[in-house]
Amino acid sequence: MQHTRSEEELKVFISKLRIFLIACQDASHEWLMNEFPDLFIIESKKTYLGMFGGIDPISDLAWVNENIRFNHGPLCEVYPPEGMGCTGVCEGDSPAFLYLVSANRGINNPEDPTQPSWGGQYVRKGTTNHYVDGPGASTISRWRPQFQAEFKERANWISPMK
Repeated sequence: MQHTRSEEELKVFISKLRIFLIACQDASHEWLMNEFPDLFIIESKKTYLGMFGGIDPISDLAWVNENIRFNHGPLCEVYPPEGMGCTGVCEGDSPAFLYLVSANRGINNPEDPTQPSWGGQYVRKGTTNHYVDGPGASTISRWRPQFQAEFKERANWISPMK
């Protein structure tokens, strides 16, 4: 992208992008953060773990089976019962989406990841436009009752049986 635009065009282009990186899934994290200090990036190396609620009664396998997987139609039937070492809700990438859902509900401003949100809370890295893990997983898990209610509501909404 920097080879096909002028410096000013590149600045404008970068100002429009929003990146939410979770768990270092590929080698792009460090390169993006080193190469583009003005690029808006949220990097969650550990905060996303707040989504893993397999031992919590409102996100364990029994809850998922009752409220999502069974009797809610074919889409919900394929919801996985486990993942990444836990059963129930193991939604590691969901904070990227939930960050926007909570903004839509008026909880946070998506331009300020230092605010608490369903996607976590982050701290600014120096003078860059990058935000990295801050207070930790509890900044997501504290919202579990709210986002699980939303998840259940969506499953009921798509269910042909409800």
